[in-house]
Amino acid sequence: MSSKKSLLKSKKIVLGIAVALGCSLVSVVSAENMDTWHNTKFGYSIKKAIGTSYNQPMVFEYGYDKSSNKIKGGKIIVKSGAKGKYIYAVMQVKEKDLSDMKLDTINNVFQQLKEKYTFKDVDYDYHFGYVTMQVVDEQGNIARHATIDISNVNNKNHIDGFSIDGGTWKQVLVNDGSADQYDIKQATTTVNGGTIPANTLMWNKSTSIVDYNITPDLTNENIKAAVKGAAKDLYVTNQLGASTVSNTVNINAKGSSSDVVYGIYNNQKGVVSIQANKLNITASGNGNSNAIYAGGGSETSKVIYSSTNSGNSGTVLASGDVVVADNNGMVDIDAVQTTYKSNNGNIFVATNGGRINVGKLKINTSIEGYTTKTGTAGIDATVADGKYLAVASNDSNINLGVDIEHLTDVGYDKATVFSSQNDVKGNLLTDSSSKIDLGVQGLTTYTGNAKGNIDIYLRDGAKWTGIALDNGITVDSGYDTTWDFTETTLNQRVKSLNASDSAYRRSYVHMGSGNLTIDKYAGNTTFFYQHSEGSPIMDGGTITITSATPKTILSQEIYDEEIGESKHNVLSTVPSSITLAAQRDNISDADVNAALDNLAAKLYYNAYTTGERNLSGRVELTEGLTSQSVAKNFSNLTFNETTGQAQRENKVYNAFTNVIFGLINDDGYQSVTSENAETKKLEYTFNDNAIINVKLNENSPKIPVNSALYCAAINNWGDKPYESTADKTANGPSYTMDMQGHNLDVNFGAYPTPRTTGSQPMWTAAAIAAYREGTIVIDNPGAININSW
Repeated sequence: MSSKKSLLKSKKIVLGIAVALGCSLVSVVSAENMDTWHNTKFGYSIKKAIGTSYNQPMVFEYGYDKSSNKIKGGKIIVKSGAKGKYIYAVMQVKEKDLSDMKLDTINNVFQQLKEKYTFKDVDYDYHFGYVTMQVVDEQGNIARHATIDISNVNNKNHIDGFSIDGGTWKQVLVNDGSADQYDIKQATTTVNGGTIPANTLMWNKSTSIVDYNITPDLTNENIKAAVKGAAKDLYVTNQLGASTVSNTVNINAKGSSSDVVYGIYNNQKGVVSIQANKLNITASGNGNSNAIYAGGGSETSKVIYSSTNSGNSGTVLASGDVVVADNNGMVDIDAVQTTYKSNNGNIFVATNGGRINVGKLKINTSIEGYTTKTGTAGIDATVADGKYLAVASNDSNINLGVDIEHLTDVGYDKATVFSSQNDVKGNLLTDSSSKIDLGVQGLTTYTGNAKGNIDIYLRDGAKWTGIALDNGITVDSGYDTTWDFTETTLNQRVKSLNASDSAYRRSYVHMGSGNLTIDKYAGNTTFFYQHSEGSPIMDGGTITITSATPKTILSQEIYDEEIGESKHNVLSTVPSSITLAAQRDNISDADVNAALDNLAAKLYYNAYTTGERNLSGRVELTEGLTSQSVAKNFSNLTFNETTGQAQRENKVYNAFTNVIFGLINDDGYQSVTSENAETKKLEYTFNDNAIINVKLNENSPKIPVNSALYCAAINNWGDKPYESTADKTANGPSYTMDMQGHNLDVNFGAYPTPRTTGSQPMWTAAAIAAYREGTIVIDNPGAININSW
């Protein structure tokens, strides 16, 4: 008895060579693991729950006879007492007992192990489906892991088979016939109702126990790569039909400090495509080591890094340049967000005709013949000192977060800028024969300088903080975007500034002390200048527009035909304008004209001197220096026919910048409000043309953030602003706006910048609206001009 008690102290059951203990059946009655047990003749009865989780199972160790290729050990028998109880168990074999780690050997081991898991006098129960199988090395690390697949057949537990769902492969992954440890299908195969194409390694199972690790010994490899290309394609996927799993694949290439190593290396014509939920790649060697390399062969070589994760897709690390496309090689990174890092190299390098595309592109088809594109690109890069985010040379191209499509029917390059997941940092560099396109969308910032043939696309509130180091840069900026080079003293010249198509939701540039020359300008931009508080003298360099054109807009018309719906691309144009602005910032009324004059003197429109008339302009003093700022004082511009220098017109307009709520003490309107002596109703009386410029965002007074909002520049909310419930909207104020024959201009920016208000509530907006019971009368107007956006 004493010998039996000692057997209960450790954590495993070992099923091996027979040692007679005087009993025919062992009953496992608790979640405690039993000690070593060597017996080939006795079975093991499970009547109660065993193990506590996948990560804390009961371990059953089995032996393996190399000479006969047979598992040594008895069966595990689940009996009726275990009904409704979780069975967490591992059936384990030592790697050292196997002749090799070839796929056929592993399949033979697992095939025999699964047959050791049996049931007696018990109906189907999903609680029994948590038994796994392992091959472990001397240190207990999992070399292979598999799950036993159990189904319900006539209310009985039926073992269908097993799925290898993790482990560590110490062999190079390549589809040339030599990788005998991997289950690469050489012909199209049907599995569980899904189809696995030829040349595909499908890892379609996942557990919380172990990842899929590719960690080969590269000592004797000529090309020291964990994954290599071949004449045939290689596809690794976590997707079977429409089903994907949340697996993680780790590719680790490790060499000495003198070795050039690669995580993925392809210099062959076959595509190498690795897809996982998360895909981590590490190449640790000398300073020439790359995580991903494509190129170097006589034919185009391609690598695809793909993730099905809707968030962080993995980390890509290298001792040298991280991602390289060389000698007509191509790399596509089809992922929402990836982390890149190198202590010694650049992040993206394309050379000798190489191509790199980064971002997850989605094509949406809503109506037959009508498609839209969207995309997501998260580039979380740590760039070493003196290195670049991206370098392209010798007829190469890198696209980071943008897809460029040439529309041949209208001769137009359409840019789809991907939604950015985080700020992007690092400089960009090309030679004259190459190109880099970088796109940033949403409230994110690209920080870095650009030199060479580079197009930077900004959309939906995005920002670029950096400078153009030569004249090859194009800035393509949408509404509410910002280019900020306030800190630089350098003169800059850009090839093109293609700005917002809206005169009201503009693009913005924050000027530094250096001069800016724009060879070709189109769109609508406000350039902000700094000045000392109270001073009308403007700091910052001059702006020279060499030539301007109207802004081109692409639209798609859908129309009915006898054969159904169709679409075609249409190009149209809107006028281009430029505004130079500075914050009012305690500039006295007496100095307003001087401040506007000094702003105007900063602008030159060279082509005006030769008859071009494609640009209008104005200067203004604003409440702030952001896209939400509104003009308090402004004047229109004309240009000198000899010099092209701008000069303001004599007329200075003073705008109202507050919301009218229908209160006698409305902020900013006290000078024009009064109560009619006869009717006792509120009146706003304007003795000149009235310009009302209002922009609302989440920081505007009285705005309830993260809720539905009914708003207007001119409204009758009175003393209950934005309270839209029925009990609050009754008995609202009525009032009259007496224009006395003067004009009324209302410019209302009604919507917050995307992603600034959390859940992005619905804002119902109009330039003029009576949301409460009551009336708003506009009396004796001249012209009325209303803009709302």
